[in-house]
Parts: sequence; C-alpha cells; structure tokens
Amino acid sequence: MSAIVVAVYPCAAKRRAAASSTRRRVASNRELFDNLWKQWGEQLMSERDDLGSDEIEAFATAMWAPGFAVSVTRDQVRSFRTPMLVLPGVDEYHPAETGREIAALAPAAELLEPWKDPGHLPAATEAVGRFLHDHTPPSAGRR
Repeated sequence: MSAIVVAVYPCAAKRRAAASSTRRRVASNRELFDNLWKQWGEQLMSERDDLGSDEIEAFATAMWAPGFAVSVTRDQVRSFRTPMLVLPGVDEYHPAETGREIAALAPAAELLEPWKDPGHLPAATEAVGRFLHDHTPPSAGRR
C-alpha cells in the first residue's frame, strides 16, 4: 500500500525527506478494509504462534482508527512541510476525493490529475520526474 509509506514517511522522517511522491492515497473505507485486514490477520495468526487476535486487532486499530487516510489524521497532513506530489487514486480502496483532500490540506502538496489512463501516462511520468528533480537537494546526488 503505497499510501501508508508516503503518509507516514514525511511525519516520521521530517529531517530526512526532501520530497515525497505517491500514486495513490488510501482512504478509510471501513467495510473494505475490515474485510481485508481480518482475512490477513487470520492467515497471519495461522502461520505465527507469537501472534493472537489481540495483537492483530491492535495493529488494525492503529492503522485505520484515524478514519481519514491510513495511519494519519487530517491535522497530521496539515503539518507536513515536505513537498508532496499527490496522484489521486481511482478505485474503491483509493478514492480520488481523498487524494484531492490530501493535496488541499498539505501545505507543500501538488495535485497531478488525470494521470492513470494511457493517454496521460507520459505527461504524468514527466511530471513525477520533474517534481523529484526539483525537490531533490544537490547533496543527494541530483544531476
């Protein structure tokens, strides 16, 4: 889930992240995610003796409790100062409206859409490359 990495990364690595880019955001869609994590948790518990339902439930609560995007609240997104390129999702797990809201909330975010259909992929690929180039410090080996 790319959204988890990008939504958490700027918060966890404020001093290291020069820029972030994601192609989707994961919104809180309780029924879909409950089905997803419960199946995953049952499988994981059958494979590992060190995990029980309490641990799986605690993990799921920490991930989806914010009710906005996986593991972050709107206030946390408002606090992200790392440049972020948001490419809104296009399916039930990654609703476009959540990506648009993230782009509106994050002060250093840029919104890129449309991007996913074949006719827009070349321009989107160029935009992602430009964004990462523009936000990569020279000390990180930018060319």
